[in-house]
Amino acid sequence: MKIQNNVLKFDKLYNGEEKKAFINQYESVDSQLTIYWQFLKVAPFEFQANKDMSEMTGAEIKEMLLSAECSTITSAINHINTYKRYIDYMTTTSPFYEFESYSELASEVVAKEKNKRYSKKELMFMLDELNNYTDQALLLALFEGIKGKSFSELLTLKRENLQVIEEKDSEDYYVADVYDEGTKEIRRVRISEDLYKLLILADEQTAYRTNNQDEIIETPFNEYEYIFKKAKKGRQGGNVLDRHFITRKFVFFKEFFGNIYLTAEDIVQSGMMYMAFTLFKQSGKLGKTELLTIGEHYDTIMATSNGKDYYRNITDLKRKIFNEQLGKLYSELEGVEYSD
Repeated sequence: MKIQNNVLKFDKLYNGEEKKAFINQYESVDSQLTIYWQFLKVAPFEFQANKDMSEMTGAEIKEMLLSAECSTITSAINHINTYKRYIDYMTTTSPFYEFESYSELASEVVAKEKNKRYSKKELMFMLDELNNYTDQALLLALFEGIKGKSFSELLTLKRENLQVIEEKDSEDYYVADVYDEGTKEIRRVRISEDLYKLLILADEQTAYRTNNQDEIIETPFNEYEYIFKKAKKGRQGGNVLDRHFITRKFVFFKEFFGNIYLTAEDIVQSGMMYMAFTLFKQSGKLGKTELLTIGEHYDTIMATSNGKDYYRNITDLKRKIFNEQLGKLYSELEGVEYSD
């Protein structure tokens, strides 16, 4: 059975037509989907190298496997076996012959870090693979600083809270007025045009779309005043969502993106690093001013020395932003330190 073209996006794969032909050799739809996602995980590496994995050297294959960031040795071996079969399908000179032991190779390429951070480019690539605007909007909202206590800023967000601010002498910009049940206050968060449009589309979405083998199943949403809504599944009391809604979403995201450690905080801190990158491009430094700007935008934790006066915890901000992943995500920031 061949996967329908409207289910998988083969143009997202490097040498997509050859990979599509390879995948369609398998009768099981589950096998086809598994192989597709394994190819998708290393597609950014192939595009960056501008070559198909069948044209790579052994050293490049190892780097490609590292980019897949498999969380376990078993997962890494499964990826290795898939990539080897594909390369054998494409050529008789497989670079895998350079490796004596696949299990040893797997142990070398398995992801060592649990707290992965994503660049803006990586995140947008991930969003494009999701079937639902609601899922896309949720992840991008977290990335751009909408969260709140128990995710209240997300779960109480309404379309009427979104605005386009018109400027006479500069470009218009977009904001969301969000409510945090922790502070019991509404704060205004500046958001990207991408997020603004996704939140509108999420609000307009009437059913949740899921893959069931090779067909799409749509489950209608309950009518609800907020952007994020419950799907009509079985007996559910009321429409009110709580933090467990986000927890369940991340169970799905973990499996979908192949990162068993993925959390909402990983997405939030990835967004903080992106904001640090954009501020660095503007000012040429990352000091107290820039960190406080990030802290205000993401409403990070406060500190106090006397129990009365509170201020943004700079130590916490530095810990979240200045680590080894910052330079990996944005090469311009490699080696950049706190300047104040």
